[in-house]
Amino acid sequence: MPAALLAALLAAPALADDPGQPDPMERLRGPHGADAPDPVRRQDTWDLHGELRGRVDLRTDPPLDPEGAVSGGGWWLSSRLIVGVDWRPTDRLQVALELEAMNGRFAGPPVLTGTAYSDEVFRLRRADSRDLLRVLPRRLGVAYADPGIGQVRVGVEPFTWGTGMLANDGAGDPDFGDPNTGSLVARLGFSTAPWRFRDGATDAARGTVFFVSLDTVLRDDNAALLDGDTAIQGVLGFRLGHPVIDVGAFGVARWQRDRQDPLDPREGRTTVTAFPIDLYLKALLTPRRLTDQRVVLEAEAVLVHGTSDRPYLDETQAGVRVQGVGAVGRLRYDHDRLRLSVRSEIGLASGDDDPRDDVARSFAFHSDYNVGMLLFEHVLPLLTAHALDRAADPALVAVPSPGGRFTVNQGVVTNAVYLNGVIRYRPLPDLELRLGHLQAWAPGDVVDVYQSARNGGYNTTSGGQVGGGRSYGHELDLAIRYTARLPHRLAFDLGLEGAVLLPGDAFDGLGGGALPTQGLGRGRLAFRW
Repeated sequence: MPAALLAALLAAPALADDPGQPDPMERLRGPHGADAPDPVRRQDTWDLHGELRGRVDLRTDPPLDPEGAVSGGGWWLSSRLIVGVDWRPTDRLQVALELEAMNGRFAGPPVLTGTAYSDEVFRLRRADSRDLLRVLPRRLGVAYADPGIGQVRVGVEPFTWGTGMLANDGAGDPDFGDPNTGSLVARLGFSTAPWRFRDGATDAARGTVFFVSLDTVLRDDNAALLDGDTAIQGVLGFRLGHPVIDVGAFGVARWQRDRQDPLDPREGRTTVTAFPIDLYLKALLTPRRLTDQRVVLEAEAVLVHGTSDRPYLDETQAGVRVQGVGAVGRLRYDHDRLRLSVRSEIGLASGDDDPRDDVARSFAFHSDYNVGMLLFEHVLPLLTAHALDRAADPALVAVPSPGGRFTVNQGVVTNAVYLNGVIRYRPLPDLELRLGHLQAWAPGDVVDVYQSARNGGYNTTSGGQVGGGRSYGHELDLAIRYTARLPHRLAFDLGLEGAVLLPGDAFDGLGGGALPTQGLGRGRLAFRW
């Protein structure tokens, strides 16, 4: 069962800032350590912001099967434009507009891997530049807050929750790599903090918020309204904010009808019904009197149940049950005076040892939750797309199996347990150095859909190893970033970053032997206002 079925299915609403309310979580919020300063609003009543970024990428071309086939796309140029305005005529009313455009690759050899099956295999296209033509509203709505009642939100907005592993707004600054899309919904939402202004209330009571919303999904990792998918969801949850602890939970009920699959002989479109439950915790472990240093624990866990009739196999014509688990745990140390941050993270995304039975156990993190920048974003997606091409070879089958696009990794953490350590140091206010190490394994078998079918259904890796290894290997990441600040809050961001992957035994057999060391280099340029 495809991991994309569980990728970022849902999340809770992001609560708007209300300048008239005290912030009970001020000690937990950044910037801290090596974080860059928060941008300052141009005016209390309005703000204009935006970013035009450009990237140049150079990547080694790994063999994708035992015969040594490659993707052929070793370099590319990409861009993304975000521009927005925020208007707050009163302390209670907020109006926001933000647009996204020019988001995709605009130069470089096309990556044809995956296109033998369909031109929709990769959600972010690698074979052409059509994504550049799409213009989407990231924000188009109104929020009204009454201190005695709560806040009502109506309109289009991105959202994020907790660490961003399940719900991610596609903004922010990952340690390595870039956010590319983010989840967008058309939302009718209500949140209330009933004890925020009550005399004698404890800090925990003042920081307690309840929220509920009804959403239509415009875009996330699992659905795109403009491409024909329809997804509706209801969200209910709470969040408790305290000077030393932030804890929250939400539940979601989601129904989705997929776009028409021309390869599916059944009438009607496939559907998914899912019920994710998400728990989040962030706690300050150092004494509150220690103001320039802190250790923070952060954790998030997600459990997904549901049903789907996406697979179309002899064993699963009646549909499948969805059961996926994902979790993240972090320890972060910040030293404000040294402008130093050190983070250690462990993560889990469940896999599926038997993708042909009636239980889909795979879970996928959000695609904008970047863990490293080479293994999960490039190597694994290319391998799964190539496997689908081979399985759709007309010499083998007259008509490819429907639903194949759901088997392709979209640059996400799935079927993985990983350890990720990152050190960030800012020797000068506008210069930052980053160093990261990633080690990853597969909790379930690493399954190539073509090789497994060729070997009678036995789990087989892309390198042709039956019951092969589960180590993805080690990845080293390095980045240097510099900000050239101009008047009126204008700035140029410049940077270089790169990754080296020392492959593990899960890739044995590719190219007829052990997979060679892989590399990626990226040049970064952005203009912000």
